Amino acid sequence: MDTQDTQDSRDEHDGARADFERSSGHLDDTVRRLVVELGDRFTTTEITTTVRQCALDLSSVPPADRPELTERCARERLRQAFDDGS
Repeated sequence: MDTQDTQDSRDEHDGARADFERSSGHLDDTVRRLVVELGDRFTTTEITTTVRQCALDLSSVPPADRPELTERCARERLRQAFDDGS
């Protein structure tokens, strides 16, 4: 990997991180809803971690679509984790 590729990769990561930070309001709302829905099966920390990872994974999705897709992604991952652990 040459120097330009390394810089491009860093710039892309920094851009995704900045988008993530700007979206933290909807992430808090998503965590609250999922705690109500799934808090009997997961800790708030587990839910928060899952929501944040989904948000980062979806950083290339158009900003207007991220809140709904982040919540769907987190709900599905948590349900799958519960089913796998049963």
